[in-house]
Amino acid sequence: MRNLLYIIMVSIFLMSCEKTVPDPYPIHDPDPSKFYANQTILDSIRVRSIAFDNDGTAWIGTTDQGLIKYGLTQTKVYDSQNSIISNFSIRDIAIDSENNVWLGADGLIKYDGEKFYRLSTGNSNIPEDVVWSVAVDSNDDVWVASSRAGSGGIAMFDGERFEVFTPENSPLPVNSTHAIAVDNNNNVWAASTLGAYQSYLSKISGGFWTVYDRSDFEQNLYEVLDIEINSRNQVCGVIHYSLAQSRYHSPNAFCFDGIDMVTFGLDSIRGCQSIFVDNSDNLWCTFGHGYACFAGDENIRVDSNVIDNNGVSTYETWFSTISQAPDGNIWVGTGEGIRIIEGIE
Repeated sequence: MRNLLYIIMVSIFLMSCEKTVPDPYPIHDPDPSKFYANQTILDSIRVRSIAFDNDGTAWIGTTDQGLIKYGLTQTKVYDSQNSIISNFSIRDIAIDSENNVWLGADGLIKYDGEKFYRLSTGNSNIPEDVVWSVAVDSNDDVWVASSRAGSGGIAMFDGERFEVFTPENSPLPVNSTHAIAVDNNNNVWAASTLGAYQSYLSKISGGFWTVYDRSDFEQNLYEVLDIEINSRNQVCGVIHYSLAQSRYHSPNAFCFDGIDMVTFGLDSIRGCQSIFVDNSDNLWCTFGHGYACFAGDENIRVDSNVIDNNGVSTYETWFSTISQAPDGNIWVGTGEGIRIIEGIE
């Protein structure tokens, strides 16, 4: 009875109906050409995250302009005027098998196509209201990296409650965890960092934990900010050098299978923030004012244009995230919309 009352109370607290209001941002009419390569779309939007659902619709999280549903036949903007979404940055998006959209923002937000629900420390046992990363396993359980410095960790939401893992109740080595991913065997990987050169990868397999550190990597990884899984079931990640960017530039990315680690880098890049593995296992990384692709023996780098800002040279835009559309084109999120480019075989 206690569990039933808890579920009823949470459902009432979370429920928020969608209201119909005019879109607050300039969105073009639906056009089949909008998904084509070699163009920029939504150039008034500051993009933070991109995901595609099972129908091929793009879901775009922004830094402070809400959530955009971007399809060939319908485009909608959800923000504080017509939903429970605030101006908080939508850091990550994951889609489950039922086409529910899960957002990592100020808590974990679910959109089921009709209503939004928010799970926060005020109405659930999620460890922190800051959700950095979201992943969905084969059982449609939702995993989140939810932490601040010295608190939080990771958690799994089964539709009713979170199972929370912290250094106090699990082998998770440190609280500060910013990335989570599920591999092809339904193992959960988490990337955690305590400080410079103290990065860890944790693997949860059927309830059993394996924690990897620099002795397993056979090298020092400064700070791992994001991870993905490739078709060979390797965990791939990007390395950021924080305040030491002026001294350390490489490696920028890695792939690790639990035994061997392979690294990738371009000497002039000072640290990457996000990673995406495309259908051909090429690694795409963003590094603030540009993005790079490590594709076999071919490395590609694209930088923002430099502009004069009252006598000071600055970059025209920043790059935040990369994803791949069902048609194979690559979508690069920037501070001025999304650049659609052709994929690499």
